[in-house]
Amino acid sequence: MVSLQESKCSHNTTPGRSIRSNLCRSFSGDLHPKCDTDQLDPCNSVLPENLEQTVKNCIENLEFSSVAVKRSAAAKLRCLAKNRMENRALIGELGAVPALIELLHSSDSCIQEHSVTALLNLSLLEENRVLISQLGGIKPLVHVLETGTETSMQNAACALLNLSLLDENKELIGALGAIPPLVLMLKNGSNRGKKDAITTLYKICSVDENKERAVNCGVVKLLVEMVGEEGGGMAEKAMAVLCRLAGVESGKKKIVEEGGIPVLVEVIEDGSMNGKEFAATILIQLCDENMKNRELLVREGCIPPLIELSLCGTAKTRQKAKILVRYLRESRQGSPGSSP
Repeated sequence: MVSLQESKCSHNTTPGRSIRSNLCRSFSGDLHPKCDTDQLDPCNSVLPENLEQTVKNCIENLEFSSVAVKRSAAAKLRCLAKNRMENRALIGELGAVPALIELLHSSDSCIQEHSVTALLNLSLLEENRVLISQLGGIKPLVHVLETGTETSMQNAACALLNLSLLDENKELIGALGAIPPLVLMLKNGSNRGKKDAITTLYKICSVDENKERAVNCGVVKLLVEMVGEEGGGMAEKAMAVLCRLAGVESGKKKIVEEGGIPVLVEVIEDGSMNGKEFAATILIQLCDENMKNRELLVREGCIPPLIELSLCGTAKTRQKAKILVRYLRESRQGSPGSSP
């Protein structure tokens, strides 16, 4: 998206790319705001020589008692940080971040929305990601996930996605409570919100602690349902997250309990080539050294489509299909499981 709607947290996964490569790339700018944007027009006329003083004035006004003044200042900073990296650097250096973080707890929805979107835009710069994290911005962003408008929640999810690019933040984002509201957004949000939530979940579930938290929040049932939906555009994203959750025992168990194996077999039979690779990857994790799951897979009639995939798929899918065929043959022969 461009202009006032250029931010994207999630991207389509394309065939031939690794499972992790496409879901979580950075984006630029803010999502379309619900609050009045007439006050943003002056940002376009700020001359370079006036920029520093304009930013300083905005920072001072963020602490002003008037709601209208705070709205205007936060909106202007959001706009100034939207497109230009040098503006983001200047706004961070001049000290806007702590004031914006404080306003994430504002009871005024527009102030909160402008502030979270300003922080989203600022977080596109690594130095600001570090600054937001060091100043304790993660917990207030989680607060916005729990209390904000739809746009505020989406932008908070995207800001947390950016902060998770710092490895030390991944587990912390989960520990500070981001996963339950992200799962709720995945369940009840708009299409845009669901994509933002699932992309952020994918990113932070690269650490085992967050995999366990996500499983305990009931996300597996939602993800399995998304895989089974036709035309929703979320199946591959859901399988990408399931690939990560299958990396812990509780995740494997829950995927099977929620009927994941039959759904994944359907993808092997009728899905896109990229979907088949996702499905095969998850099934390998479920069947590795697990004879019971191999037997479930055999009963679902997965051998013929896997043999076909082992002959006609991409190089990666052929390799994964062959591993699964070997597992299933071992199951039929009653031999012990072996690792791929």
